[in-house]
Amino acid sequence: TELINPLSNADRPFIDSISRGTLPDAGMVFQIPKVTAVPTVDQIDENQPVADSQLTASYINVDVKPFKGRAITTVELIERSSAPFFDELVRQLEFAYAKETDYYVTAEVANNGTLNATGVGEDKDGLLSYISSAAAAIYKASLGFARNIVVSTEAWAKIMSYADNGRPIYIASNPQNNAGVLSPDAVRGTVAGLDLRVSRLISGTGNTGLGDYSMVVINPDSYTWYESPRFQLRTNVASDGTIDLLYYGFGALATKVGAGANWFNKS
Repeated sequence: TELINPLSNADRPFIDSISRGTLPDAGMVFQIPKVTAVPTVDQIDENQPVADSQLTASYINVDVKPFKGRAITTVELIERSSAPFFDELVRQLEFAYAKETDYYVTAEVANNGTLNATGVGEDKDGLLSYISSAAAAIYKASLGFARNIVVSTEAWAKIMSYADNGRPIYIASNPQNNAGVLSPDAVRGTVAGLDLRVSRLISGTGNTGLGDYSMVVINPDSYTWYESPRFQLRTNVASDGTIDLLYYGFGALATKVGAGANWFNKS
């Protein structure tokens, strides 16, 4: 009646920090138009010529990726188990699906995003300096606002330790502390006006969870995750009484404005 799993769950902090869309019904690639030039307006005096200007656009290709898991079991295990083994198997496959899709999105945003232009220290002053410069850079690049920050577990631990004259800065409650609210018993919080989520999949420099790429400030409208429902394909093998289960779905990440994700840069 109880199963302990410290390896995976259904949380997808990175996907939850970007926008979501509906995956098209068909095709392994789809296109989204993106403006490349806009018409201009100038101050023109009477009887002076007005220059022609055009609205132009190109298309970004969004690749649809399949995500698949497979398990082979027996009719005895399915029919004679209590609690029902098959239900738990599907649940664990969903956990694995969530982990892999969130890892895929994390890696893609790391590759397509921008490392902050200024290196800062891993301390309370460095955090505020990073968030401030990242928010400004994101607005300049995307004309949208940063609303989320995703951090590694190690960076989360550091942020919780920041104090001002012995008073915790983020592990506190408003109105005593207006910088944000974190708690060691929840992987959600707020830091400097941004919604914070903690991801176990952010590795940072040298897989330490710290240093460059240990946290990222995001304008969620700059990245969109499109996803299908989950599907099951079952094959019953009469010769040996096994059941082959394929658990799969399709997802696509659209990088609309790469600079809409600004990663931490350690000095």
